[in-house]
Amino acid sequence: KIFIEAGFDWREAGCSMCLGMNPDQLSPQERCASTSNRNFEGRQGKQGRTHLVSPAMAAAAAITGHLTDVRTLIGAEAGKDFKVTDWQDFVGTGPVPPAPAFSAKPKEESTKGAAAAGGDSAGMPKFVTLSGVAAPLDMQNVDTDMIIPKQ
Repeated sequence: KIFIEAGFDWREAGCSMCLGMNPDQLSPQERCASTSNRNFEGRQGKQGRTHLVSPAMAAAAAITGHLTDVRTLIGAEAGKDFKVTDWQDFVGTGPVPPAPAFSAKPKEESTKGAAAAGGDSAGMPKFVTLSGVAAPLDMQNVDTDMIIPKQ
């Protein structure tokens, strides 16, 4: 609500702007700051220009209304503890530990909620099963740009 009242267009997370579909396209000569890697020429709108930026830089652009170096917004108040990092600060030397195992609630705890929701024992609605014919794509390394090309 705050962003809309400030004059921003609100878009739900999804592929719309990345694919340049629906009304989510840049106009010719229009620029945008995007954290998406789908910024090749013309992808988000014919003759538009997408600047690939970090989330911090995207926030800075949203605050100022134009492309802005986030470091100009941090200023001295960031304090002496503020440290500009690079990717090497986040790379470990050992293996990545496995994610914790998912633990479902025991059936007796979730049955009451499931009955009320009309779903299965986890309380979720049952999935709709669809059947039909799938069209095979007999090639490797298929990405979304091959399935849904730009404009």
